[in-house]
Amino acid sequence: MIAQYRKQRITESKTKQRRARFGSVYPIGRDDYTREVTETSKINEDDDEDKNGTGVVCFLYKDGLPRSEIAFKHIRILAQRHPRTKFVSIVGDKCIADLPDSRVPMILAYRKGDIRQQIVAWGADQERRLEGLSIPLSTFKLFL
Repeated sequence: MIAQYRKQRITESKTKQRRARFGSVYPIGRDDYTREVTETSKINEDDDEDKNGTGVVCFLYKDGLPRSEIAFKHIRILAQRHPRTKFVSIVGDKCIADLPDSRVPMILAYRKGDIRQQIVAWGADQERRLEGLSIPLSTFKLFL
């Protein structure tokens, strides 16, 4: 009885570890974007019966911009809370040439190779909280 319970717990733990593939924010460069964002979002997980692909959140920011720093803290927390979703970060004008500071921070949410949600200049009009970011992203079923 105890051995069976232990075996079940070990199996559950391994399954959970396999599903929790990410858990942090990974910095990428412009050359990595297609592979790390678009292509990764097309990959179906082994246990995904609906074949929804992988949720990928791309965070575009500017160093030294206070609202980018605040948003980055929130993105890191979300990455830890949702380890099945891949979170990447890239300096905005390294991703999109001549991206004006007024457009960052920008959050692009992908699934199945397509942008499902775009949040531009998050926090530019007022200071934002974590809940204000997780709600619009969760409506697009990024987080499993």
